Amino acid sequence: MIIIGSDLIAYEPVFLSKFEPKNLNPKCNFIVVSNIKEALIANANGVKFIVCDTIKLAKKLQKLANNYLFDSKIALIINSDNELEKAAKKQIDAVIYLGAIRG
Repeated sequence: MIIIGSDLIAYEPVFLSKFEPKNLNPKCNFIVVSNIKEALIANANGVKFIVCDTIKLAKKLQKLANNYLFDSKIALIINSDNELEKAAKKQIDAVIYLGAIRG
């Protein structure tokens, strides 16, 4: 699991982009999606991290990512270490602590 934003691990601040046509390119590292269609399109455009704000959506997308061998990683925005453990149990690729998000 990739962990971004923990006080115990060095990290760079994360700049999230909304799912919009202008952001669909490999230079855009973090795209926030709200459904499966957006995630599929983001992956097809080479986005590095497909970001979700709910564990329910992250779990669905992670299953798709595993089945279709996405190049993109599925990331979940979290607030606490408790949520880190929940994401790990659901085998989500990455987590981003809320405090690491800028912009």
